Amino acid sequence: MLKPLGVHVPVYPLKGYSLAYPLDPRAMALSLSITDFARKVIYARLGDRLRVAGMADLDGYSLKPDPSRLATLRAETAALFPQVAARHADATEWTGLRPATPRGTPIIGPTRYRNLWFNVGHGALGFTLASGSAALLASWIDE
Repeated sequence: MLKPLGVHVPVYPLKGYSLAYPLDPRAMALSLSITDFARKVIYARLGDRLRVAGMADLDGYSLKPDPSRLATLRAETAALFPQVAARHADATEWTGLRPATPRGTPIIGPTRYRNLWFNVGHGALGFTLASGSAALLASWIDE
């Protein structure tokens, strides 16, 4: 969409993976997100699901999942939440592309066009940074 305007944005696809395990609504599993920095895996309760996300592959625009990446997420889940992993081998798998900049710093701000602003390139932290980035951008636009 930006090419006809002559605007280049250095954003590239990072392939990410996640699993969603169903949880009993009364399950005593997580009330806060847990990030395992050493293994680069995030665990978060989303309603009646445990979402396990991680990994980042530079694989162009391919959405084909790497089975070994999903197996790693399953193994990490089994190590930390064995009851969930054992009861729910049928976790929902997801693979998707996350727009990221080469340095991992999002691009937020105005362009040379008065009515075009950027809020892109958050990569794997898109969901985490969305509210703060949007608030920052809104404050600039509102000035």
